[in-house]
Amino acid sequence: MNDLLWKPRAEDRSAIASSPASRERWVRAATRAAIEVRLADAAPGGQAGSWYRLALDLPQEGSAALLWAETEAGEATARCLGFTPSGARPAAGSRLVFLPPETARLRLRIFGPTAAGATPLVRGIRLIRPAAAWGLGSRHVSRVFGICVRGLCRDPRGLPARLRALLAALAEEDAAASVRAIWPARAAAHAAAERALLAAAGDPANWPSVAVLVLGEAAHSPALAASRAAAAAALAFLPLPCPPAKADGGTGADYLAVLQAGEVVAPHALALLAWEAFRRGRPPILYADEDRLDPDGSRHDPLRKPAPGRLLMLSGTQATGVWLIRRDLLADGEPQGLTQGEPQGLTWAETVRLDAWLRLHEAGNAAAVCHLPLVLTHRRPDAESAPPAALAAVGAAHLARTGFPARLAPGPGRTPRLWVSAPRGQRPRVAVIVPSICRGAHVRRCLAAVLAGTTYADFALVLVHAAPDPPDARQRRVIAALAADRRVRPLLLETPRFNFAAVCNHAVAACDAPLICLLNDDVLPRDPDWLAAMVGHLADPAVGVVGARLLYPDGSLQHAGVALRPDGGAVHAGRFQPGAAAGAVRSREVAAVTGACLLTRRRLWDQLGGLDTAYPSACNDIDYCLRVREQGYGVVVAGEAALTHLESRSFGRHYAPAEAGRAAGERERLRRRFPAWFAADPFHPEPPLPPAH
Repeated sequence: MNDLLWKPRAEDRSAIASSPASRERWVRAATRAAIEVRLADAAPGGQAGSWYRLALDLPQEGSAALLWAETEAGEATARCLGFTPSGARPAAGSRLVFLPPETARLRLRIFGPTAAGATPLVRGIRLIRPAAAWGLGSRHVSRVFGICVRGLCRDPRGLPARLRALLAALAEEDAAASVRAIWPARAAAHAAAERALLAAAGDPANWPSVAVLVLGEAAHSPALAASRAAAAAALAFLPLPCPPAKADGGTGADYLAVLQAGEVVAPHALALLAWEAFRRGRPPILYADEDRLDPDGSRHDPLRKPAPGRLLMLSGTQATGVWLIRRDLLADGEPQGLTQGEPQGLTWAETVRLDAWLRLHEAGNAAAVCHLPLVLTHRRPDAESAPPAALAAVGAAHLARTGFPARLAPGPGRTPRLWVSAPRGQRPRVAVIVPSICRGAHVRRCLAAVLAGTTYADFALVLVHAAPDPPDARQRRVIAALAADRRVRPLLLETPRFNFAAVCNHAVAACDAPLICLLNDDVLPRDPDWLAAMVGHLADPAVGVVGARLLYPDGSLQHAGVALRPDGGAVHAGRFQPGAAAGAVRSREVAAVTGACLLTRRRLWDQLGGLDTAYPSACNDIDYCLRVREQGYGVVVAGEAALTHLESRSFGRHYAPAEAGRAAGERERLRRRFPAWFAADPFHPEPPLPPAH
């Protein structure tokens, strides 16, 4: 083990010591630049490419810090880590992190008070892999034990890969938890920086006027009173007087801020939203992020909302927190069509927001909606929420107006669940492409399950045997058994080296179906309507790729969309979480989906030239999805389509240690090809730093 010990350089220490005593002024200075340490200075000879246990000694109680790693070009190589003063137990504030070989420096940003002349201290111990694995697994014994038991009983050969994947997921979770833990200090820094932005915003004479409408189920409640008091304070913070909102939502203001009882806006929230509305050309809707408010006033669990999309909006999960809605979106000064089933009149802010967004979407103007990645609403424990029936009524009206083949039904939690299925008279032919070496009992079992367990009638299964030699006797038996079904078309392709992208391209070229579905030979349906659900999502002409919800045999989640990370990583969101949880079953827009089960339009496939053969095993699916997005089409994951994925039973060579170098090169090439997507995945947002200027 090698130690890493770092103190800021003299110029860094002077920058900290000379910071003004006022926290607001200090944050304004601190958010313009972060303290950095070059690994070559801290650990001569370089210590990147290893696991570390890092600890940070902070100068004063109440402060917090973020530490992250960068390349020479300033690109992040690891997830942010959060630190609070460790006090008498330094180990309590330690964090486990893997620093990739390309890491050149660490950066540190401190929030909150700092003592004059005090110096933060970074201490680190380099760990061997078994020690890092023990450190990660020891805090999650039940999950590790469960993986081991299920693996030994069901898939002993796949157990090492499952354990490695679980430990990687635990590292991600621990890093995210450490960042959430410092939220109170970060929240104060964010608010100070946001007020500083307003102070420098210039003449507010041209800002739009804002009125507030607070809705509540009960005429009098502590939640309603708290929301009204916070709204009054926020209106007083505005530099211009605003006309009051009427009880029915009518107002002479340019914008209406809609709140539900228990949603408490920050004092500067309305001013900041008005300024942003002016700066952005008065968009139809502006909305921001939110966090939770404890009875004692402390804040926690910031909710970073993803980019708005129809599927997630229909779930009702995004229509929360303060929204600024432009007055011309309201008919005769009041929200449209929202009193069905509500004899007492307007009650739910969520239905007002949802209806406004869906109507914009129908008019083709949803892209004009502005999401501000700023936490401007604090949700009290007693905050009211619209019942699923009210949200479903708004969504059902939208579905009826647009003819989208879906229905809304009760789902897990307090939100409706969307069910999509292609109508029986509108089910075009699908070519299901399955590359396989046709060896192993799982191939025949999985593909037989696809043939027997799929209600979608018009599909052909193209079984591609790609290998340097013709199939042997065992492989021929598997092919013959499957080909007994008239829907199966075997293709034999002799190739010196397996290339998944090239094999798929070859198979698609031999088909004429208007829809193409890539499917691994280790995937089998859990729901017989899986393909009908995926095809149903393509009824939306704006969608170009559809993925599926993939589960491990034990029912835990393997895939519900791909999240892109600044270090070039592409992780399956929610991996190992319960497969029936609300977040897992919810259809949504994502940056990319896995090629283990991917449906796309043949026209789009031909236009893009299929998969990029420069990615022989990994990353070709993500590359294809991002190229589809460049053409203006969306990528969604269908939560209704549930399949079991045995994972890496088919072509798993890119998981082997010998392939690690090539896989890293492919990820780097992909990141450089799509830098904006990896810098900030809009569908899986990372908590941002406070505004810099």
